[in-house]
Amino acid sequence: MTKYPLSTFTIEGMTEFQRRYELANLSGGLLEVLDMLDNKIWSKPISQKAQVELCEFPSRRECGQHLFELLESHKDELRAAAVDPVSSVALWTWLSAVWCPWLQQYRGKPLKVGARARWIYQPTNAYRYYRHLLAGPYLIVAAHRDNPDRAQILLYNDVVKPNTRWVETICGSQQALYNKSLLEALTSSVINPRTQKIRAGKSLLTRRTKYFTSRGLLETGTVDRLTQVFNQLSEPWHLKAATPQRLAELFGTEFREFF
Repeated sequence: MTKYPLSTFTIEGMTEFQRRYELANLSGGLLEVLDMLDNKIWSKPISQKAQVELCEFPSRRECGQHLFELLESHKDELRAAAVDPVSSVALWTWLSAVWCPWLQQYRGKPLKVGARARWIYQPTNAYRYYRHLLAGPYLIVAAHRDNPDRAQILLYNDVVKPNTRWVETICGSQQALYNKSLLEALTSSVINPRTQKIRAGKSLLTRRTKYFTSRGLLETGTVDRLTQVFNQLSEPWHLKAATPQRLAELFGTEFREFF
């Protein structure tokens, strides 16, 4: 595999990447961008010491950890180049290009490029930022760097098939995403510690029976409802400091399966 110095795309590089993305999306073909990675017009090196190489990740957890360690170990060079990993669209688009061949397949079968947000990071969009295939897991690991285990509920799944209902709903709420006790409770309840995957039967917590959806009724006891109630209670009850036990008391019987 070829190694590249950690870089970002230039303005011209971003324009060219977006052009190629649009063509691939319209045609249903592959996104071909490897030739852009070390092109002097399209890319700008951040550090020659930081070498980036495509590797495969068994889950979002390993992906986020790898990228967090890569960027954290070169934070001085990133700072000197005025590149912030939390907000740099050009950095994450360049990293998307590095991993481009792998991100367009799933279990050996080719995938369409899919939605724009999967490739081009949208940090200011509360409903799109976490959809980026690489920035999404990085941000979760970075937010829980002291103990990424607690966020396993958001990291157990596949990098190219990332947006389970857990990810969509929780990451769509800044209060929920950064609440350590809530994620600890959810991971403990929902994730099997042996397999690090969803426990048998817990998938029902994302959707209940057809009774609700067919009648247009609000589903009870789902992760969507949990997040809505959490948002409503977060300010008056100062849930940032609440323990998992306290959360269980506040949320009551409707959400007992989460705690």
